[in-house]
Amino acid sequence: MSGGRFDHEMGLIKTLYETKKLTNIPLLLVSECSVTFLLDEGEHTIHASTGYEAQHVGLIPVGQPCQVTTTGLQWNLDNGTLSFDDIVSTSNRLLDEIVYIKCNRPLLFTMEYKNDMIN
Repeated sequence: MSGGRFDHEMGLIKTLYETKKLTNIPLLLVSECSVTFLLDEGEHTIHASTGYEAQHVGLIPVGQPCQVTTTGLQWNLDNGTLSFDDIVSTSNRLLDEIVYIKCNRPLLFTMEYKNDMIN
């Protein structure tokens, strides 16, 4: 993501949704301090053990509410509902090197990485 104009960033998020219709290859949006990708409906295991990860992660539903279960985060969810009408998980933290996420709809996952690793 650019860190620039918000409308451009939303266009990039739309591209994540469009790309999954065309290919199974994951598309990553990389900014100066984070990486963002779209999780499809289902179960996911994210290995956060490269040494590049910082603490903060976010789980963001786009378009409609999403039922989510997680492990490996400071504030785990147990079939909780994420929605812009209620709660979004934009300031969560990694606790483990392996994060498990189960979602019933597509869900944005964003993870902060250490700035000093890219300079």
